[in-house]
Amino acid sequence: MGHIYMYTSYINYAPKGSIYLGRYKKLSDAWRACDEALELLKNVDVIYRPIIIGEQ
Repeated sequence: MGHIYMYTSYINYAPKGSIYLGRYKKLSDAWRACDEALELLKNVDVIYRPIIIGEQ
């Protein structure tokens, strides 16, 4: 299994699609971006899901 060196963060919301949040070298930064976006969107009446994709 190879080393993952970049993480891409998205917030997925049905049925519209997803919001690209950015690319990060550290998984903790990728999660922080998702957490901050979810905090901003907490009052919106839509279900959002964080997605983080690791790339080699």
